[in-house]
Amino acid sequence: MHFHDLYHALAHFGLVGIFIGVFGEALMLPFPSETLVTLGSVAASKGMYPYWLLLVVAFAGSYFGSLVGYGIGRLIGKAALHQLYAKLKIPKSYILNAETRMVRYSAPLFVIYRFLPIVRGIIPYIAGANLFPFRSFALLSAIGSILWVITFTLFGRILVKYVRIMMHLNLQVIIIVIFVALISGYTGYRLGLAKRHTQDE
Repeated sequence: MHFHDLYHALAHFGLVGIFIGVFGEALMLPFPSETLVTLGSVAASKGMYPYWLLLVVAFAGSYFGSLVGYGIGRLIGKAALHQLYAKLKIPKSYILNAETRMVRYSAPLFVIYRFLPIVRGIIPYIAGANLFPFRSFALLSAIGSILWVITFTLFGRILVKYVRIMMHLNLQVIIIVIFVALISGYTGYRLGLAKRHTQDE
């Protein structure tokens, strides 16, 4: 699905769509959660809903999705979880990598795992299956979800500002800026070569 189509779908489903997408992606379903939150921020900039509500909804999807994943992992156990991953054709190296990281970097990992591709959908299940303390996981996962949501909401705001700046600049100004940048870069390069040549002599 292209960004344009995704944005129109988001405009139709709104915050409910963002919650479902982020919640589902936390459970390893193929939803583009970062894109949803970023486009959700763009929609908020246009007044479709307030930013604070986007933050709450995206956090709820991310956080409760991770808790459900933890609960499923704890319920079915480590052996059954490995069998399930094998049926889903998830490479065993991903599982072992996630388990190794969890043992070695448990506290910081549960804060930043939302930012890690591939393994982030596996971490909550593995944490539950390996009986990692629930209170610790819930607290660290909450901190990580807050950081993740704020990051991509801010990214959406920056994206909107950048697009607005580009729209206000005409083509001639853009060409002039690029030309000046190229000349400056070339001049600096030549001065650097001349200075190096002088030092060698």
